[in-house]
Amino acid sequence: MPWEQASAETLSLSVDQLRFALALMLSVLVGSGLAFIRSTTARHLYSLVTGILLVYYPFGAGVLHALPPAILTYTAMLVLPRSCGRLAWMINFPYLLYLHVSNASAGNWNKGQLDFTGGEMVLVLKLIALAMCHQDSLRKDTLSEYQTSHLVKRVPTPLEYASFIFSFGNLLAGPCTEFRDYKDFIEAKGVWDPQTHAQLPAPHTSHRYSCLKKGLKLIGSSILFMVFYTLVGKTWNNTLLYTPWYLEKSVPVKLLLMIIVGNVYQTRYFFAWKLSEASLTFAGLNLRSWDPKLGPIWGRYCNAKWVGVLFSDSGRVVPGYWNIGTGNFLRRYVYERITPKNRKPTFKHLLFTQLVSGLWHGLHPGYLMFFASSSFWIYSATALYKMEQGWPWRRSPRLVLPEGAVDADDPQLHLAALRGDYMQRVAISRSVPAASVALAQELEFHKSLAVWREVLFIPHITMFVVIAAAAFMPRSVRETPTAKEHAKEL
Repeated sequence: MPWEQASAETLSLSVDQLRFALALMLSVLVGSGLAFIRSTTARHLYSLVTGILLVYYPFGAGVLHALPPAILTYTAMLVLPRSCGRLAWMINFPYLLYLHVSNASAGNWNKGQLDFTGGEMVLVLKLIALAMCHQDSLRKDTLSEYQTSHLVKRVPTPLEYASFIFSFGNLLAGPCTEFRDYKDFIEAKGVWDPQTHAQLPAPHTSHRYSCLKKGLKLIGSSILFMVFYTLVGKTWNNTLLYTPWYLEKSVPVKLLLMIIVGNVYQTRYFFAWKLSEASLTFAGLNLRSWDPKLGPIWGRYCNAKWVGVLFSDSGRVVPGYWNIGTGNFLRRYVYERITPKNRKPTFKHLLFTQLVSGLWHGLHPGYLMFFASSSFWIYSATALYKMEQGWPWRRSPRLVLPEGAVDADDPQLHLAALRGDYMQRVAISRSVPAASVALAQELEFHKSLAVWREVLFIPHITMFVVIAAAAFMPRSVRETPTAKEHAKEL
């Protein structure tokens, strides 16, 4: 439409990007409407219809790609329930890879051209998780606490299933939601049961006020990220890494510029994820629990904590702050399940998990190289922590952000900033992933190598040196409260 074209040109966006952003914003209003519907059937229908419309607006007929894997996965749960989880992997992942290749998704995304492949990426996680949870309900061996709490003992009805798939626009930007949570939310059970908080003091029963406050805060942060990326992303993007100005710089400056480009690139995801979380918050699905003193606690499906990403001083904990929904899926349905029972996971389990994540993003060398590198980064961070525990001087406690601590004015950050050793660890921790994000934007093998060659592969060499050093260091973990708490968190 003419108004879309004019608006896109004004904002320096493609029409596809404009439609996607508008659909995300509309999902917030749609989520708000769901909060006022009481009938379970009506809530399912509302979630289904609005979800289809929201996804159809930016992707058009591409939404039909949701049907083949959804129908086959549902059939597997009905016909072969004891194997439906494994079949879901065999159905959904190949279909997603087919879309990545046929739509040349990653290359088109970098050009501003969008298609349903992004929605399919979210759908794949949701369908596999649902099928695995149903398969778990028929297992006779011991289940983990997470598996037990998310069992799906009966196959969803067609309406429940379709509603869960489209769930008021959740396919636009995720995150991956669990069917058990979604069903309890629609049916007002568990933490969503009004009786759960009926006995709390009057000020803490103001669910609407808390929801509005949290939702508006998320919308505000999303707008800030969008404005920042729109203004800064024009200059600080991966094309900068091929300019004569960049190539004539020294290696330390090049590495710094890569880090800046990587951090700027991440902000566009913060925009989408925060807006998506706002939609889930206004609907109510983002409710985590009720606290007798604080009232509603939000963040069940928070997908990113930008302060945590920016100020984490260990690569081991960054995945807990970035793309949390996908990270949780990889942990619960890949990492924990390929690790033999009663045995500790090793590097090969971490590498396999990260390569699965790479394939999920697309069949491109840039993705696979990035996620393979990230496995070494996470492993080296763990090795570094173990080494530090044997050093004679006391290591200051690592900053652990509590749930919801995502504000730049959080007092913990001010105290941490005064600790020089802490900020040094932050600088080291951020240098590898932020620089690697620039690599992830390059899809071709030779271009990816060229980017790293310009900085002499320093991030990789650093990781390998740490890993090698840790192999020869005595593993004597000091029995201090800090060490115990850190080990428990990991």
